[in-house]
Amino acid sequence: MLYTVALVIQTAFTPDPEFLPAIQRELDAIYAASSVHFTLHLDSPYLALGPANAVLYVNLHGACRPSLVHVHGSLAFTESQDGVIAPLIDVDCPKLSTFVGGHDVPRALARVLAHEVFHFLVQDRNHSHAGVFRSSLTHLELTSDAFALLPEDLARLQLRLSY
Repeated sequence: MLYTVALVIQTAFTPDPEFLPAIQRELDAIYAASSVHFTLHLDSPYLALGPANAVLYVNLHGACRPSLVHVHGSLAFTESQDGVIAPLIDVDCPKLSTFVGGHDVPRALARVLAHEVFHFLVQDRNHSHAGVFRSSLTHLELTSDAFALLPEDLARLQLRLSY
């Protein structure tokens, strides 16, 4: 059974036409072993999402290009209240872009989003020892060719989504 996650992207900058499709392809590749599929939409007053099992709002703070920001601390986070992880993801785009040296920012952003979406889908703040759901990801993990859900993370996801 297909589980569709709609990501509504809120940003102050106008992304390149290939930006969102590249992110969607990478997200679908990361979650390929599951039945989770993604649709991405720029936020607008006329937004029509279509059918989705979950809708998450992604706020891209700043332009996704390198800057003189410090790269210490989180690149992104999910918001929560009373132990429930909300469908709200905040991404520090200049920090992320600087962290990966401006190289393959859509891939790096997709991997950060894959991590944060996983928090929401499994409703868990704990992390894995490796892979997508590791507590901190390296520059190489965010930009390398290989990146996928670990079998134990896939099992957690399947259990939570009950498919």
